[in-house]
Amino acid sequence: MNRLDIVKIVAVADALGAPYELGLHPGPGLPSNSFTLDGPNSPVRPTVRILGGEAPYGTWTDDTQIVLMVLDALRRAPSHPVAAYRENLIAWERGAFTPTGVRLDVGIQTSSAIADLKHGVDPAPTNSSGNACLMVAIGVFARGNGAEHLESLVRSTHHSDKAVHDAGRMLEILDNARDGIQAVPKVDVSLLPAMEPTGFSESTLYLAQYALQTSTSFLHGMDAINAAGGDTDSIGAVYGALCAVSGREAPRELVKSLVAGPVLEQYAQ
Repeated sequence: MNRLDIVKIVAVADALGAPYELGLHPGPGLPSNSFTLDGPNSPVRPTVRILGGEAPYGTWTDDTQIVLMVLDALRRAPSHPVAAYRENLIAWERGAFTPTGVRLDVGIQTSSAIADLKHGVDPAPTNSSGNACLMVAIGVFARGNGAEHLESLVRSTHHSDKAVHDAGRMLEILDNARDGIQAVPKVDVSLLPAMEPTGFSESTLYLAQYALQTSTSFLHGMDAINAAGGDTDSIGAVYGALCAVSGREAPRELVKSLVAGPVLEQYAQ
């Protein structure tokens, strides 16, 4: 699976999960096999609620956007990507790297770090290990270079040893599965009750692995993630990356009907 394929399956899973985060979607009605509904004359794209506002169904959120920012930084400055990534984070606040020019659903720690970066200050050390660190790892993996910069990239927003550890674990899983060294590891199911879908990287990676090992198809896994609730877009994005290295593809109709597909292609190619 090439870089663009990886980015698209991450974006599809992100966009499928976004309307269900924290129970925003009120109930049945959204198809899971397409981002459009059959209309009288042409397909209709519903408007859905996403943290921070509303957007057309099929809109990918901050998770995919962080992946794109990492890809762009590694492309522009492969030897020194951290400064480029920090520039991208600041530009992101103005709508760069987004599908519709508006930034939605950004974590508290990431927002705080960007405010520091705007003032030329490094983010203070923290114990937080939010999902941004996993998206950085996906970006490094998809780009195929920059692993030596993973820690510095992660600490640009989540300046903690735990975030660095979880990002390294994510990258290791993806690398090993791609290279045929080891399939995506199965998780200890007895730990499931302790893994709340609250936006922390350890739980998100666990729940994405759990969805992969307990489902039979891409949509089966996403339906389970959305039904469980919580941080569904981030869990979905990580699940999408795990699907990419496990040979599990997203339906073509979903890929085709993503919002702002050309933006994904611009940064992934």
